[in-house]
Amino acid sequence: MSGDTDKTSKLPVCDLNAGPCQWEMNGKPWVAELEPGKAGAQGHEYLLRVHTRYEPDRLLAVLKGESMYLGEYPVPLNRTETKAGIHVWQATFVAPFCTTDPDMLWRLEFQQSNSALDPLPVKLIFEAEGPGA
Repeated sequence: MSGDTDKTSKLPVCDLNAGPCQWEMNGKPWVAELEPGKAGAQGHEYLLRVHTRYEPDRLLAVLKGESMYLGEYPVPLNRTETKAGIHVWQATFVAPFCTTDPDMLWRLEFQQSNSALDPLPVKLIFEAEGPGA
């Protein structure tokens, strides 16, 4: 994980808990937003929504532990609508948590089908709460 962290440590950080994050990649605008949902036995549910003019066949968000390594978790996004050339992709998920410290800082990256997109020009992070938090 250290090589991965070294690559992202110099990037500007955008905290999805604070509001939407915007960037441009390959000449196309992107916006990501994260809405917390209800808390359950497995943790808090989140709704991730991504708006972009980029049009991959499939789009996948990958959760990577930022505060501690708990693995990588794929979150498949579904295209829900297209308006004026802007595609909206979204997914609902529960972020994994550590039983000794249920609050976890996660980083989001994206893949198209089975290959990575160009590296993001920002580090997208969010703090997820475990159950009962």
